[in-house]
Amino acid sequence: MAINSSTTLSSFDVGRPIIYSQVMTIRFDDLDPYGHVNASRYIDFVGSSRLIYASKALNLNPDYLLSRGCGWFLKNIDCTFKKPINGLQDVMVKSWVANFTGDSRFLVVFEMSSEDGRRIFSQGSLTYVTMDLKANAPANLPEWLFPYFFARSEA
Repeated sequence: MAINSSTTLSSFDVGRPIIYSQVMTIRFDDLDPYGHVNASRYIDFVGSSRLIYASKALNLNPDYLLSRGCGWFLKNIDCTFKKPINGLQDVMVKSWVANFTGDSRFLVVFEMSSEDGRRIFSQGSLTYVTMDLKANAPANLPEWLFPYFFARSEA
């Protein structure tokens, strides 16, 4: 099936989303003067956790993406803060591609929780735009990236 602007995740058989799960350690410089994680750091944790997971679990690293001329930038952030992250601790960050429009945009949904998953600290989504780095322009998500985002359904 050719991918075009009307292709959706449901119309393209890419399988189920791969859940990127990564424990992240809160550092002293992540905290505000009140001992809470600074709001801006939440988004950094999501992006960093995705890079760490992709590199360790999927053998996909930034150098490989650059060599293929592919990257993405963050277009939109939606984050609901449910409970503050207090002090130095480890948190679990889970994220997955929840919506793929078939063009340059894709939606990553995330959740940050205690390591055991009992306390949800934040939930939200990030909209990314795929870039052709050689042309310096938005581009369709390349098909070679699908296995890094979606697990094929077993037939």
